[in-house]
Amino acid sequence: MKGCEPMLYTIKCPECRIEIPIESKYLINKEQITCPNCDYKLSNETLNNLKNIDKAISENSKNLDDFISIKIEGTIKGSSIAILK
Repeated sequence: MKGCEPMLYTIKCPECRIEIPIESKYLINKEQITCPNCDYKLSNETLNNLKNIDKAISENSKNLDDFISIKIEGTIKGSSIAILK
C-alpha cells in the first residue's frame, strides 16, 4: 500500500480512565507506557500484546488495494484499547 498512514491507538488508563493516544510508528520502540495523569504503568505483557496486534494488522494490510478506515475497540488484560486508522 502506497503512503500507508500509521495506526493510532488510544489506550484508556485502567486507573484514572484518561485516554492515552500513541501512533503505531512509536509503539515498536516503546519499552513502557505510563499514564501522564496518574503515572500508572501498563504491564509488559499488555504492551507486548499491543505490539503483536499492531504487527498483525500491519502485515495483513500490505496487500490491500484500497485505503480503509477502521475502528476496533477491545480489552487487553484490563486496559481498554481503541485502534483507529
